[in-house]
Amino acid sequence: MNIPTKKLCPDAILPAKAHATDAAFDLYLPKDHADVSLGAGQRHTFRLGIALAIPDGWMMKMEGRSGLASKGIQILGGIVDAPYRGEIGVIIRNSSEEPREFRGGERIAQALILPVPECVMVEVDELDETTRGVGGFGSSGK
Repeated sequence: MNIPTKKLCPDAILPAKAHATDAAFDLYLPKDHADVSLGAGQRHTFRLGIALAIPDGWMMKMEGRSGLASKGIQILGGIVDAPYRGEIGVIIRNSSEEPREFRGGERIAQALILPVPECVMVEVDELDETTRGVGGFGSSGK
């Protein structure tokens, strides 16, 4: 499947996979993006300088890169629906206690292209019984 991708600035970098069998595409800051320093607890929306035409029935989900996540860098939000044609942005939060510098051309996140099943929420009076029931938030043990 081809995902039409438009550069909105000449130095934007198209999403790419490091290896053909990788699950996700790396997302890059444009090459001439000004350096941004995120202090502890700060967040920032990084614009990637690209727009996509995701086919109907599909979506893009942005996720963190493991190397950045291990240093406390989190991706907030992160769903791009098929009909959206605007610039892609990545919301990043620094949950570490150290400032983190982001530079132009750097890989800052990754994106999965996933199918969207057709579902409808249907109101019912009762739900079926399961072995778990209503147990949540730690109910299955440590």
